[in-house]
Amino acid sequence: MALVTKTTVAPWHVRRISLAMLLITLALCLIFAINTLQMKEDTRRRNGSSRVGQYLPPHQRSDGFEMEEASGHPLSGKDSILLNERKIRSFVRAIQPPAFLGGHAAFVQFPRGNPVRYVNIMREPLDRLISHYYFNQNGDSVKTERVFHQQKSTELTLDECIRDIECKNIKYTPLLMTTVSQLCGTAPLCRELSREAMLRAKSNLKYYVVIGLKEELNTTVLILETMFPNMLAGLHAHYKKSEVDSIEKFKTISKTAPSPETSEIIRRDLALEYELYEEAKRRFATLKRELSAFT
Repeated sequence: MALVTKTTVAPWHVRRISLAMLLITLALCLIFAINTLQMKEDTRRRNGSSRVGQYLPPHQRSDGFEMEEASGHPLSGKDSILLNERKIRSFVRAIQPPAFLGGHAAFVQFPRGNPVRYVNIMREPLDRLISHYYFNQNGDSVKTERVFHQQKSTELTLDECIRDIECKNIKYTPLLMTTVSQLCGTAPLCRELSREAMLRAKSNLKYYVVIGLKEELNTTVLILETMFPNMLAGLHAHYKKSEVDSIEKFKTISKTAPSPETSEIIRRDLALEYELYEEAKRRFATLKRELSAFT
């Protein structure tokens, strides 16, 4: 079965996958930590009335579940389905629930009562940018060619890149708001690095059932299984079995740690991403406390 591709624009395809395949998708989050899964539930059989119970999915067949995989990057081509609100809405409405839709699509708010549930796994911004930069340049053990830049450029380290005007503009600056851009949505303001875009992204966090953290991936997987027990029963056990292999498989090639001076520059440049990340961490801590009262 094909993995998520990284081409600029590509169609989404329905496929039945196992829990192990979902873990591969989660492993891809280790690269960018901005991979969104839209969980589309069957509203004919919704469970519970509590804040947590309202998100539990219907009973699901034991032979797998449907998953949609979207390829691309939130800042890629203006005609990409991943940036087109109308196309995203149309695509989601056509899917027969229950299903998972995975990919780097921009956030789209669905009408109240719609069965779509958003999940996101975020990563510490500096670590994410370093990994993203070198993945664009070197790939990983699955994909070793450049995947986002169509024209090859000199392979500079991150230390060298932020001090080179051309490299900084082409390869570094676009990485400063990948999470903000995705969670902000499809509005034009979401394509620009601004506090307004970050505040909209922060506001949109309330629409996510789970905002997990790469730094707490084990707990994130447990929470996903708890929140969606009928669709994800056994997910954590699969995760523990394949954790080491998955991390190694999707580990970015030739990733060079930047100097302390460069790291400090990047942290300052990522101020808006850090503000969003801190809010996500706060919500994750709250969710852990709430779930502990039900388990």
